Amino acid sequence: MIKKLLAFNLLVLLLLSYSAVALASSGEGFTIVSANPNTINPRRFIFEVKPGQTIEDYVQIQNMSNKEESFLLYGADPTFSAQGTPAYKTRQAGGNGEGRWILFDETEVKMAPNEKRIVRFSLQIPQTAAKGDYRAGITMEKAARPSANQPGISIATRIILHAEIKVTDNPRAIPRADGTHSLGSTDIIPDQKNDWRTIYVWISLVLFIFSFIALLWVTLIESYTNKKRKKKIIPAPVTKPKRTKKRKTNQPSTLAQRGRLKR
Repeated sequence: MIKKLLAFNLLVLLLLSYSAVALASSGEGFTIVSANPNTINPRRFIFEVKPGQTIEDYVQIQNMSNKEESFLLYGADPTFSAQGTPAYKTRQAGGNGEGRWILFDETEVKMAPNEKRIVRFSLQIPQTAAKGDYRAGITMEKAARPSANQPGISIATRIILHAEIKVTDNPRAIPRADGTHSLGSTDIIPDQKNDWRTIYVWISLVLFIFSFIALLWVTLIESYTNKKRKKKIIPAPVTKPKRTKKRKTNQPSTLAQRGRLKR
């Protein structure tokens, strides 16, 4: 049992070391999430608005790298990939579609290492917009930098949040995670939940603590049991074998002596 627990502890320690490496190597990432997600589909924005209406919302962005970075924030026009799946146009491609309905207060932000920030944007529906369903991309893009392996080529990475937009004369209120139905400038913005790496570390740490306690408990029980066994086993007294004296007899002890007596 103790060997099994030791092996389990070793496994958990390996998981913890992997978690530390994962946290240390997460230096090139960035994230964008809804600052106050809806309860219908928290991974995307859902809007129901009237033609000509303007509403405000917020995103929470984070620079997860260990150095200062610059990011671009903009709305992206919808398109389709070669496989027919929904996609979004690049910033360079431009366009006059639904991406132009999304306007950020800050279109370019410079963020310190591991900084989090709340950024406001507005969704402005044109008065001439036809009633129906639309989609747009709420985009955070890392500023392009020259490729080290391919000179003359710049690489830009981006994260896009889907925004479902329904233009209607009777928009419904979309429930939010904090219990509200709209987000005003005086609302408190909830902080982003821990990412998977932090959760992974905490789970590994809890497993290690429980397995360590179990190892101590089993060790104490076995030690106590062994002591009880030693007390119960009483060694039998060692007795020396008694020496028996040979009796002297007048009878001849050998065949030769017996023959002599017969004669």
